[in-house]
Amino acid sequence: MLHEVFETPSHIILVMEYAKGERLIDYVIEHSPLPEKEAMIIMKELLEGLVHLHSLDILHRDLKLENIMMYKEKKDSERITLKLIDFGLSVKSNNIELFKRSGTPGYVAPEVLLAETYDTLVDVFSAGVILFTM
Repeated sequence: MLHEVFETPSHIILVMEYAKGERLIDYVIEHSPLPEKEAMIIMKELLEGLVHLHSLDILHRDLKLENIMMYKEKKDSERITLKLIDFGLSVKSNNIELFKRSGTPGYVAPEVLLAETYDTLVDVFSAGVILFTM
């Protein structure tokens, strides 16, 4: 959740809520491979977040395990909360930069690598890579 925005001549500072938990990559490394049921719960949360972002015409463009925070209430709980972080490469989908190469190799959709125009499906491709990794 965004709490406040400060602008200086050279920077924009976003004050966001504290995201407790751990990076999803750390959790996956420790528990890999994840049980199918747990991966399914994580993917449901991730895709719901993407649906919300995309409904606002926002592309994350750097979706990867390192940019997702994960929190479980209790160790054995099925309740998992995800928070997307690092919106440094994000853009509005009506932005003219939707042909520009951006993202992390290994998670990037082919159309981005080919410098073709793209849309929200590049985030869905990255989500697929995340599922494969889990």
